[in-house]
Amino acid sequence: EYVALERMNTVYNGCAVIDVEAGGVCCFADDSLDKPIALAQCKSAELAKIADDLKISYNNVDELGTLKEIQATVLKQLQEAGKKNGLTPLEIVAGVHPLTQPWL
Repeated sequence: EYVALERMNTVYNGCAVIDVEAGGVCCFADDSLDKPIALAQCKSAELAKIADDLKISYNNVDELGTLKEIQATVLKQLQEAGKKNGLTPLEIVAGVHPLTQPWL
């Protein structure tokens, strides 16, 4: 079935944790996946806040995107935004990899 990747990116870019100016969200979907996934360019300060709220210690904010607890929290925020903004169940991301450094 068809998923509107541009609409998904726009909806997910509205999340507070997403750094749109640094690249925002890049969703990916194809027939090899049951549900879409995303790379999410995140605001370092927002990831640090999530880590602090979860009482996760870290040395460098860049490492936070690799932690399962951070990934789960960012995923939950994206999923909530998707549901709130009327994305179909097939357009709700099932996984996310938060990034703090722009990808080239």
